[in-house]
Amino acid sequence: MTPRGTRPLSFGPNGPHRDADEPDLMKSVRRALPTGEPLGLLALASGVIATLDSRRVSPLDRLQGETASSVTLEALVESFIGVRRPETTALLACVALMAPDEALRDRARREVTSRPDRLPTWLARAQECRVSAALEMVHVLGDGDNLVFELIFAGGARMCLLVYVDHNLGTVVKDAFAVSEPLKGLRSFYESHAESAETQWRDLDPGEGRAKVTQAMALGDITYPPLETDTWPACQPLAEWVMRLLPEGGRGYERPEWDDDALEALLERFESSPFAIPTTAAPLRQLTEPLVRFAVDSGPGDPMRWSPVAVEILLESWLPRKFLAPVEFMVEIPTVLRAFVAFCHEERQLPAHLREQTQAAIDRSEVPFAQLLQGSERSERAELFEHLASLLGDDDGLGGPFEDEFDDDVSYGHLLMGFLADDVGGEDALNALDGRALPDEPFDWTDLADDVRARVAEVLALADRYCDEVLDVEYRTACRRLLRRVADGDPNFFRRRGRSDTAAAALCWAIGRANYLFSASRGGLRNKDLMEYFGVPHSSVPQRATTMLAAAGINPSRYGDVVLGSPEFLVSARRRALIERREWVRREYIS
Repeated sequence: MTPRGTRPLSFGPNGPHRDADEPDLMKSVRRALPTGEPLGLLALASGVIATLDSRRVSPLDRLQGETASSVTLEALVESFIGVRRPETTALLACVALMAPDEALRDRARREVTSRPDRLPTWLARAQECRVSAALEMVHVLGDGDNLVFELIFAGGARMCLLVYVDHNLGTVVKDAFAVSEPLKGLRSFYESHAESAETQWRDLDPGEGRAKVTQAMALGDITYPPLETDTWPACQPLAEWVMRLLPEGGRGYERPEWDDDALEALLERFESSPFAIPTTAAPLRQLTEPLVRFAVDSGPGDPMRWSPVAVEILLESWLPRKFLAPVEFMVEIPTVLRAFVAFCHEERQLPAHLREQTQAAIDRSEVPFAQLLQGSERSERAELFEHLASLLGDDDGLGGPFEDEFDDDVSYGHLLMGFLADDVGGEDALNALDGRALPDEPFDWTDLADDVRARVAEVLALADRYCDEVLDVEYRTACRRLLRRVADGDPNFFRRRGRSDTAAAALCWAIGRANYLFSASRGGLRNKDLMEYFGVPHSSVPQRATTMLAAAGINPSRYGDVVLGSPEFLVSARRRALIERREWVRREYIS
């Protein structure tokens, strides 16, 4: 909710026209310039820049040279440079602040400096703009945070940027907008309209604010489908400029640390608590584990944080799509969820009305959940996944004899073969697969961008050391190949701030997961062993690996697996296992 009249103004063809032959953009700029308020022009320019931002293109399309628009931001800037008038000077000044590319910002800045046009004080002296205060509005249930930054411009104009970070969707920016309102008035408005006393304001360290918003925007950039509102991502260039005004070095969001021992203790406390209930489809522990898995893997990482929004996402999205088990197992989960929510809220000593609201949300979602279990979206392919996971080496699945769901063995066999082919990039690659060991291969430095070489070298040295000390030459070669793929796919991965040890751990983790290295039943390593070696938090590695693989143009997810889609990243043991399964499927189902 925002105060009346404080949302950014709308610019475009519906606005008043002074000259029918003049572009709407120029008219909007001319209307915004004399107001003395920064918001109108900044919101307009931010929207234009966001529309032409190449980050709106998926990594795969980017590798193929596709752009978000037939007009690039660089081309638009050149057109502004070619037309000398106050409106283009003002737009170039905004580009100099908000363009995502530093070189383009410098280009626009030099052009503005060379022109005699008189700009508003706040824009002409934009380098004097500062963030005067930062606050964070949080709720005890933790669905998301509102981060608020007040800006003071030369001449005294004030503006606030509000950024909403959603934790249920993976700690990403879900919305952001600016208002021409000082922070004191904005806070007063929100406090008077707060839904409950559980909403609190607290001071936010400027460096921490920058780290949190930057981290949440980076995750949003790789989220598919992208999150969109009336003002997001139109406001992203503006938000990125404001973040650059803040000091670096702050701590971003850190997922709660819940290792295997802590999760085991949580499940034991629930089972021995008064909230535990008898179940029929499976033991209580087995029915509770999907709830914990959702919270730890897909939510903000806290298996005891349950809100109405969280349970709705669990029942109406995550469970029906990603946790695939027999229907008689699934239908008992809402009952277990009610008991688990009550247990968690009681242990956290949350107000009773929040528990009632959360359990009411379970009641509302139970019927849609049951309908989704029976619907066409849970296709035969989806229902078979747990069985396929056991065949493919996933130790975490429930498993189940689903072969009878198919009319004939041949179609079932082709389905199995399709899953095997996913690991290596297609049926042809699966047929041509061999079990030879990967060679001792040096890292390929050819044509690597100069400004990322040092950072790549840091990650390479750390990953090499781990492979040399813990694994072997094959894993080292696979890690080197994937590292080069990331550098080719999106060099900006190495230009952004981030710890090299976390990147190296993520690289080794991704290669290890793709090769089923972390498989306790096969005598493999434990995830925590890798994290302890690199000295990084467990929760940060899968998240960084997702970003890294997206940069490489790889969609790694197959219900929790890491699928790299090419034999070049698979060690000989993994390829031999795939060959054995390929031949078994042919023998048992197809031949």
